[in-house]
Amino acid sequence: MRVKYVTTEEIASNWGLTESYVRSLCSDGRIKGAERFGCIWSIPENATWDVPRKTKDDGRLRGSGRSNRFRQVEPLR
Repeated sequence: MRVKYVTTEEIASNWGLTESYVRSLCSDGRIKGAERFGCIWSIPENATWDVPRKTKDDGRLRGSGRSNRFRQVEPLR
């Protein structure tokens, strides 16, 4: 099965972020599955990203009670 890739512009629009911040996340390796082809980032449609949040000593997110550090984002339609 082929993975459908989308652009940083589409991801930024879907996630409510700026395109430059999405490119920065890709460069830092914080968007899982993002690949660079020349000067263009291709991101899997069902990608997740590492949300920078402070955690408690036991690994749980502060104030949420959840320990999952990756945010699942709805696929583009």
